[in-house]
Amino acid sequence: MSELRNYPSDLLSIQQMADKLGIHHQTVRRWIKEGRLKYVRLGTRIIRIPISEMERLKEDVKSALPADNQNSQPTDGQDVRPVT
Repeated sequence: MSELRNYPSDLLSIQQMADKLGIHHQTVRRWIKEGRLKYVRLGTRIIRIPISEMERLKEDVKSALPADNQNSQPTDGQDVRPVT
């Protein structure tokens, strides 16, 4: 069993990737099932994701965001005010 833990450091478990991205582990599983993430199977139940896939995914998400995402305004015409 200890030899299974000696996988290369450039591979992440599903939970490790979810933690690093701040998402639920089921989201990572869904992305694998949809073919959005490449993965390596180390056994019948052991799946690892290359760090390069996480970096690629981060770049895809970053490029999909508007250039000025932090100062974006509502697009539906409503005036949003803080609740007091």
